Amino acid sequence: MKRAKLIKKNTSIENEVKQPIKPSRLKPTATKPRTTAEVTQEWLKEKQADQPGAREAFALLFDDSETQSA
Repeated sequence: MKRAKLIKKNTSIENEVKQPIKPSRLKPTATKPRTTAEVTQEWLKEKQADQPGAREAFALLFDDSETQSA
């Protein structure tokens, strides 16, 4: 049960009402250590997503909008 708190006349209610929040105790989560193979596979997927597809890369080889010979 909480005790009543006297609020002074010249102070704001928000400053008086605020109470320090205690950090809740969280259960530590057990994280499985990742193997080198998993890290490498994830990195390769990220790199592959950044690059254009094979069709787009091939089309860029023959893109003539950049330079046209006279």
